[in-house]
Amino acid sequence: MQPLRTFSADEPTLDDMCIRVPWFSKADWIALCRESPDPLLRDKPYAAWRKEAKATLASIHKTGIKTYKVKVDAQSFLTWCHVRGLPVTHTSLAGYIATWT
Repeated sequence: MQPLRTFSADEPTLDDMCIRVPWFSKADWIALCRESPDPLLRDKPYAAWRKEAKATLASIHKTGIKTYKVKVDAQSFLTWCHVRGLPVTHTSLAGYIATWT
């Protein structure tokens, strides 16, 4: 059996944690879906994405973790992917918003 892990005072706590969540306007979502080969992005209508995103936010909030909505401009994201030679996928999107401070 593994011993319980102890945390030092300088390690992050739930109060310190914040998850960045990509947020889209309808026009940006449609533009993103048009360019993406990723079925997790391409095959989801905006209303379905928004409903799922709101439910995910509520679920995260219940755990005590804060969230921060990152407004994603589709053209900026598409350019970011192109410059780096990355596909337009949910994984690339996570990398894109992780670069924001």
